[in-house]
Amino acid sequence: MRNDLPSLNAGKAMAQAAHAANSLTAEWGHTNGVQEWTNKENQFGTTIVLSVTKADIEHALRRAQMRDGVVPHGPVWDQTYPFITTTEIAALVPKRILTAPSIVKEDNKVIMFRRELTCAYIFVLDGSSDQKELVGGYPLHP
Repeated sequence: MRNDLPSLNAGKAMAQAAHAANSLTAEWGHTNGVQEWTNKENQFGTTIVLSVTKADIEHALRRAQMRDGVVPHGPVWDQTYPFITTTEIAALVPKRILTAPSIVKEDNKVIMFRRELTCAYIFVLDGSSDQKELVGGYPLHP
């Protein structure tokens, strides 16, 4: 989960984590490892959310892509990620990056929407070399 997006509050982070889990099962649910993870007694395995920057995500995904074995992984892009700014700053935001109409609030604030990389998933087995090498250096998300 990104730690460098000031507008990514706890509620948005929980939604993005759900998007990541859904993406994992939609894209990799046919693989043995993910099937075993989803067929646990409680219908899900352990999920750990780590605290990373956008650069960390990009680096970890590149490393996962280069692994000899298949490591289920993928980015989570929110196509209408909301962020709040002032009307003064909103006037400076290039309209080409906006993905939905802005909402002007009464308190001189504007809610704007853009495409944003919010998090990613990398499916690794607990204690595996993949775990240590791909995600072992990142702290838990607060």
